[in-house]
Amino acid sequence: MAWLYKRPDSDRWWIGYRHNGKQVLKSTGSADCAQAQKQLDKVDLMLGAERAGVLTFETFQQITGRALPHMTLKAALADWLNEARGAVGKRTVEKYQGFADGLCEHFHASDTGPLVSSLTREHLQEFLTAKRARVSASTTNMARKCLSTFFHRCKSNGLIRDNPMDGIKLFKATREDKRIRRPFALTELAQLYRQAPDDFWRYMVLAGFFTGLRLGDLVTMPVGAVNYKARTINLLTRKTGTTMHIPIAPPLYKLLVG
Repeated sequence: MAWLYKRPDSDRWWIGYRHNGKQVLKSTGSADCAQAQKQLDKVDLMLGAERAGVLTFETFQQITGRALPHMTLKAALADWLNEARGAVGKRTVEKYQGFADGLCEHFHASDTGPLVSSLTREHLQEFLTAKRARVSASTTNMARKCLSTFFHRCKSNGLIRDNPMDGIKLFKATREDKRIRRPFALTELAQLYRQAPDDFWRYMVLAGFFTGLRLGDLVTMPVGAVNYKARTINLLTRKTGTTMHIPIAPPLYKLLVG
């Protein structure tokens, strides 16, 4: 339920209401009580429609008399990614792209729909809950952060009236999520090496052990990174951008030249 009130320093009427657990206060811009009441009635209609789960794009336009831009989720994500490519790093863009692909797959996004303005908090909560069933709490919370960033931009650009992410809480880590990781024992590494199906995976086991490099760096190591004469690996790591000069241990060197 919304309400009208006046502030001591103004003759204009204000509207107050609660949305997603937060208090919202906005000026009607009018000192006429009758005009302010009309705005209040519209707010009450929208709040009632939202509680009933029927506040759609069309309902919003009918109640307010204002139109929101018609942009599909797929188009809004593409526009966001295009902007991100000029504003954030490559790794962040890759993270956003993976998130966008997952969101489009979940909502079956196409060139015709759904509209970004038709997605509700319940839709996004269901998306995150389904994701949490497959991955850790920290990974799910990263998706939540991406959603918040994306829909904040949508609201700033006038594509949506309210941010549907408001009120969606962080996921708490379970005892399994908090389980302390430990490194492989030498006997376990030896078993992994013996079970490796080919030279590629034998290289991955040895190189990971002797260099400490991440899987992504080992897979995408550029031509020329290995200096056989100096017996070093020289590269720029993908995640941190750190320049590394790593001596090649004899077992790894033997595999590389063999």
